[in-house]
Amino acid sequence: MSEKSINRVEVSGLLRNATLRSTQKGTPVCSFSLAVVDSNQGRTFINAVAWKGQAERVGKWPVDSKVYVTGRLQTSSWDDAKSGTRKYKTEIVCESVDLTNSLLTKPLSEVTPQRPISDEDCPF
Repeated sequence: MSEKSINRVEVSGLLRNATLRSTQKGTPVCSFSLAVVDSNQGRTFINAVAWKGQAERVGKWPVDSKVYVTGRLQTSSWDDAKSGTRKYKTEIVCESVDLTNSLLTKPLSEVTPQRPISDEDCPF
């Protein structure tokens, strides 16, 4: 039995190139990029895809919206008809996509609510 690995990604960035479309069966899908700002003031662009209701929401958001994405990495490949070479694309398949106020923090919907500690919580 082989051991399973973890394929989970959390990224925040600026929304770019959101393209909303539908599959042949009518399922909404939105492909988009995230501009991720690194510590050297450079940007890395990461491709992502959202499905169904999430796709419809993301497709309506304006360019440069601050978003927080969780999901898994997926790589697909195909043969380019013009060059005859094998092409690859790695993207995040989104589990959740949320607007955020800051690229450094998770959106409020991601923060676990906590209740105040009471005397009944203490065993002594």
